[in-house]
Amino acid sequence: RLPKRNCLWDADVNPNIKLDIVLDRNLAINCMGVSQRYPKKRMLLKFAYVLAPLSHVDVAKDIAEYYQPHQKKVIRLIYNHTMTAGEKYGIKSIAQEVKEVFVNAGYQVEMLPLGQALTHEELHKEWGKLFRAEKNYKFQFNRFNCEVWYYACKQTGHLIVNTQKGEKFKKDKRSENPNSGIPPWEATHPT
Repeated sequence: RLPKRNCLWDADVNPNIKLDIVLDRNLAINCMGVSQRYPKKRMLLKFAYVLAPLSHVDVAKDIAEYYQPHQKKVIRLIYNHTMTAGEKYGIKSIAQEVKEVFVNAGYQVEMLPLGQALTHEELHKEWGKLFRAEKNYKFQFNRFNCEVWYYACKQTGHLIVNTQKGEKFKKDKRSENPNSGIPPWEATHPT
């Protein structure tokens, strides 16, 4: 029997650098991206997801187990306002539940709330600057561990919408509709 795969199989993981984890979800899929930040580069190491009825807690457990051999047991949990719902009413938020999973698995967790999520147009502009080398920064990803993310990115289109301020574009999220016939891991949500 082969041993269960973990981060020791990944040559691109630096054991001395913290893991940055971003999370996102919708009704059909809960996903996390794991990366490491270098002075002039961000390396996306792994993209993981679970489908409903499994939850963000389940994908966090999978990630915690996968990176258990990682030497630097520090995670920077990066999330937007959608992961903090309920906090102001004393209800444990998704971000807090995910933090708890990692703490219980022996990790130190630094919470990095981003506040309001960027618009699709703002994100598109930032990626454009990156790809045109207008930023002195590189983005790389592990094609094996991030295959689903890469496929979803290639499939993602955009829509032109008319607003009072003129034409704007936004991410075409129609594939996220449960009636679209597109599996959640191939839809735009992982992007």
